[in-house]
Amino acid sequence: MATLYEIANDFKFLLDLLDTETPEEQDESITEAMEHSQLSLEVKTEAVVMMMRELEARADARLKEAEFHKRRAEVAANSARRLKDYLHEVMRSIDQLELAAGRFTVNRVRNGGRPPVDFDAALLPERFREVKEVVSWDYEAARKEALGNPDVEWAHIGERGEHIRIK
Repeated sequence: MATLYEIANDFKFLLDLLDTETPEEQDESITEAMEHSQLSLEVKTEAVVMMMRELEARADARLKEAEFHKRRAEVAANSARRLKDYLHEVMRSIDQLELAAGRFTVNRVRNGGRPPVDFDAALLPERFREVKEVVSWDYEAARKEALGNPDVEWAHIGERGEHIRIK
């Protein structure tokens, strides 16, 4: 029987493999580790669940860290945009189209594309009016009817999937 230290080392080794390998390599590593283990099915299952919980905790921590970095990136991008808007407003207020600033040259230029047009719908001539018909399906009502009468030809009731629940 393996010692607690050996089991802990195996556990850490597997976690490290699962953290760095491709999904195909992970499947092989898990299968190989479980086949070579002399532990009972209950102990193996407990070990697998422990690894799942550890990996879920790592994933959660990394998602939170990614969210933190995403917010910091958004703050930096917003700050850069505000500085650019400030510089644009200063150049507009002094009616400056070009400004040489050391290593940079800043130009105030017009946006490309089509010019914006604002319409007053009340005054728009009738020849520009376009009527569109929208057809949509009430899937929820159709679902209820199909579940109440499974022999309808226009719907097929599929099988529900399954999952495991760990308490």
